[in-house]
Amino acid sequence: MRLQEILLDLLSGISDPVVRVDVASTISFLSQVYRMGKATEEQITNDLREIVREVITMKNPTLAPDELKKIVNDYVSRLMMAIKGESVFTRFGRKYQI
Repeated sequence: MRLQEILLDLLSGISDPVVRVDVASTISFLSQVYRMGKATEEQITNDLREIVREVITMKNPTLAPDELKKIVNDYVSRLMMAIKGESVFTRFGRKYQI
C-alpha cells in the first residue's frame, strides 16, 4: 500500500483540515528524512509511533491501552513498510551516485 493511502486511512474521521495537513506533512517530512539517510529506522519509527498514537487517541479517546497499542503498531508497521519501499530507489541511487 502506498504511503498516501495509509495516510488517508489514518486520517479518516479527522475533520479538522489543519490537523489533517499537519499530520500528513509531518509524516511526509519524516519519510524524506529517512529517504535522505538523516535518521535511522528506529528514530523514524519512534516518531511515527508518537504521531499515530495522537491521531488514534483523537479519533477514539476511549480505547483501552492494549487496543490502542495494537492499532498504533499496525499503522506504524504499514507506514514504515511504505516509507522503506518508496525510498529504495533514492538510497541506491545515492549509493551508486545516479
